[in-house]
Amino acid sequence: DNIADNPGTTDGDDGWVLALGGLVPDSITLRYLAGNMNDAVGAAGTLDTQVTLDASNGAGSVITVDSAVGFSVNQVAAISDCGGSDVFQIDAVTTGPPATVQASALSRGYNAVSNPMIAPFVGVRYYVGANGRSPNPTTDPYPSLYRAIVSPGGLTEAPQELFEGIESLQLLYGEDTNADGAPDSYANADGIGTWTNVVSVRLSILVRTIDQHGRADAANIDTNTYPLNNVVFDPVDDRRRRRVFATTVTVRNL
Repeated sequence: DNIADNPGTTDGDDGWVLALGGLVPDSITLRYLAGNMNDAVGAAGTLDTQVTLDASNGAGSVITVDSAVGFSVNQVAAISDCGGSDVFQIDAVTTGPPATVQASALSRGYNAVSNPMIAPFVGVRYYVGANGRSPNPTTDPYPSLYRAIVSPGGLTEAPQELFEGIESLQLLYGEDTNADGAPDSYANADGIGTWTNVVSVRLSILVRTIDQHGRADAANIDTNTYPLNNVVFDPVDDRRRRRVFATTVTVRNL
């Protein structure tokens, strides 16, 4: 999920990534079931919404809820009770009364007396962008790691700056090709054959100091290059200190 740097911007608040060291950094979007409206966009209140009438199985199932706030067309949502759950795409929303959410399809019916709940999935994108605090934003932009909520229509709230000094993020995805639950090979996003087979992610992050240190002489210049997964980061020869952090995490891929 790479988006090249936009030369018309001075910071990462619009979602554009910052390309440094000869590399476009990766970005990644994670989706999870929202527990409350703090995980979504522009409203207060709970997203664990109560289903108030029975919902039948099949295509175009209409789910009556106590509030449709936070739900939108094309969003992915889930309904669940003690007997099971369904993940579906939303085809229509009405604010009511009564408030309803129309599911693309449900595999089973849901009885209101069993207290089923419904909540949307939220997408969260992580990326490296310029933070706008550099005195020379064109020639020496200051990078930070950002977090942005993504809705079906795109970025819908101001991205949040998480950490300053994150110069590059590179990702490889572990693909399980023999269904044993373990990754058999790692590749970037363009090299993945079947995304449902991805079982892990290998992250490599380059962190730098904010300010330059020492006198402007050869002994203090950083002329190193830094391996980040299967690529090499070649920074500007400045007097900052840098370090690579890497880890591999397993993922639940549903």
